[in-house]
Amino acid sequence: MKKTLSFFIVMASLAMACNSDSKSLDKEDDESTTERSSKKKNPMDAMAADICDCMTPLTRSLSKDARRVFEKALKSDDPETTTREEISKLDEEEQTNVAAEIEVVASAFQKEDSQVNACMNKVSKKYKDEPDDPKKAMKQLIDAMEGEDDCELGALIFKAYMAKGMNETENNDTNNQQDDDDPAENEQ
Repeated sequence: MKKTLSFFIVMASLAMACNSDSKSLDKEDDESTTERSSKKKNPMDAMAADICDCMTPLTRSLSKDARRVFEKALKSDDPETTTREEISKLDEEEQTNVAAEIEVVASAFQKEDSQVNACMNKVSKKYKDEPDDPKKAMKQLIDAMEGEDDCELGALIFKAYMAKGMNETENNDTNNQQDDDDPAENEQ
């Protein structure tokens, strides 16, 4: 759970950096702008393209069955149950393969030194302006990702991790607020 939260922190910094009015670039990062994002005029679209460039190598590596399981699970209200149900529809060998692919994707987001996290960190450093409305900016970012070629699954994964991270943050904030409200309770 702690690793998912650290992923959320990276993603939250990306969300905070989404300002449709302006974009700050480090000189070094300007040189490493991807071909996909260099064609974008709107900073939100450029950022979406950069994130898609981080996600696409991972999602392209998935088999047709794993992609289908991910897409159905991430679009459902109960991803864990949907994942189990969809995997159970496969033959035994496919079940093993798809489960392994799902684990690879999950570990890619949990390992701080993974290729996807290294790429996301670069994107995070590239875009620095804070939006007036972070939730609105996040929705615009995900919408822009969904519009990118070969990024629908990446957008779904990004959206799911952001939602999970936001829920964890809200729960932590609520717990911290409750702890702060009653100092006598903290002493017990």
